[in-house]
Amino acid sequence: MTDQAPDLDSDSPAPTAIHLSHPTLHSLFIEMLWGDDLNVGATGTGFTARHRDQLYLITNYHNVSGRNPRTNEFHSSKGEPDAIRVSFPALGRSFGFDDATTPIEPVVEQLYEEGLPRWLEHGSILSADVVALPISPPPGTEVLSYRLDEPEEKLSMAPADRVSVVGFPYGHSVQGLAIWTQGSIASEPMSSAGSMAQYSRFLVDARTRTGQSGSPVIAFRNAGEPVTRIKDGRRSVDWAREPISELLGIYCGRVVDQSMPVDGGPKPGGESDAGDQELSLDQRFERSQRQFTAQIKSLESRLEQKLGSDLGIVWKTWVIKEIVESGTRRTARDRVRLYADRSQD
Repeated sequence: MTDQAPDLDSDSPAPTAIHLSHPTLHSLFIEMLWGDDLNVGATGTGFTARHRDQLYLITNYHNVSGRNPRTNEFHSSKGEPDAIRVSFPALGRSFGFDDATTPIEPVVEQLYEEGLPRWLEHGSILSADVVALPISPPPGTEVLSYRLDEPEEKLSMAPADRVSVVGFPYGHSVQGLAIWTQGSIASEPMSSAGSMAQYSRFLVDARTRTGQSGSPVIAFRNAGEPVTRIKDGRRSVDWAREPISELLGIYCGRVVDQSMPVDGGPKPGGESDAGDQELSLDQRFERSQRQFTAQIKSLESRLEQKLGSDLGIVWKTWVIKEIVESGTRRTARDRVRLYADRSQD
């Protein structure tokens, strides 16, 4: 790649401007790093938001801590990561021509400072799988950030409405850019029933995968699509005159069945082999079929528990907003003590 202007008098065709959807550029590929050598141990997704003059990387607590936010247990034997590498698309230099590759500007941020986490968490919702990490992008890099303030006129969202999860499944990208996963809202997104931890999130039905943790969940409507807006409690239906995107929250993972352990579960069969000689051939065949069916169901259940369902958890945008405005820094030991003191989540 060169910094020279393209030669328009050559035989090669003139470069053609390309137009990328802004949400594609909002999502950032992140890598969790371990040890002095900063070895990559896991990947995920993040995006940025600003508060006053500070830029924050927004991602999941389990990404930066390596722990389950509800149980405080490590996800793997690697323990907690030491740093995080964030890859920014270099928007200002080469986007705009179809023969340009996608330059990526990585920046490494330490996750701890004098033994304390650098990220901010929600002050009162311990189970909130959301953090805001102060971050400095590479010099000269233009950064697209989501606004966290609720718009005066916003999209009206309801169960079955289409949403997009924009991230990096399995660490994959296309020319360094995020991948869109389509889904739909699977619970009442505006409900305020239950505890704060319950009404601060909603569910989506989407085929998400590992690596999309920390992805922004957005409502995106192209120009010409019908949109329902709400303002001052009143709804109106119109047509989008230009692409519209609205941040609904941050994706943190799929719902799993906690009733069956991954490494165990009921033993298939359940029938004794004693007395085989007293059974006819047909009876033994029927019993074998029942045992085989029980084994298949057990394996299916264990696989579903390990992979999770297609239901994903989304923490709402206002949770992110409260974190960047008044979040707190706490250690894993602080979490253990707080969970012992209260069980609100």
